[in-house]
Amino acid sequence: MLCVAAECISVYFVTSLSGLFIGIGMLILLFVNIVRTLRSIQRIENERQQQELERKQKQTEILSLQMMQTLSTTIEAKDEYTRGHSYRVAEYAALIAAELGWSSEEIQQLKHAAYLHDIGKIGIPDLILNKPSRLTDDEYNLIKKTYRHRCRNTEGYYLCPSYC
Repeated sequence: MLCVAAECISVYFVTSLSGLFIGIGMLILLFVNIVRTLRSIQRIENERQQQELERKQKQTEILSLQMMQTLSTTIEAKDEYTRGHSYRVAEYAALIAAELGWSSEEIQQLKHAAYLHDIGKIGIPDLILNKPSRLTDDEYNLIKKTYRHRCRNTEGYYLCPSYC
């Protein structure tokens, strides 16, 4: 009888002990799976945020291009002889850049800059801008001064700011 009692107690402790090890193993597996799940969620969220950022950057780029085109159209409205000029300059510049082997991103930046190449016209009076004859020295100096002022105000937006 004593042997049976000892065997029962021994079996009880062995199963309790193995249950404890199984329980600890299950807790470790649970913890590992929780960590993996959190990492997956973080990766998915990072990808979603990156896609959202790229979408917003694209929207901003499109809006900026529309604003530049509107500004160039406004500039060209001052001079009846140059309607569509900025668009044609942008297209020709893009064709030349493509022939020179520029990347599509560089070509796109060049086109954006080309829309604004006549921004200095904003501060020039229509009488001088549309004058059919030669400019006086004062008129020419006013154009140079206006150009330098516009160039300083747009510094950082030009591909070649050294011309300013």
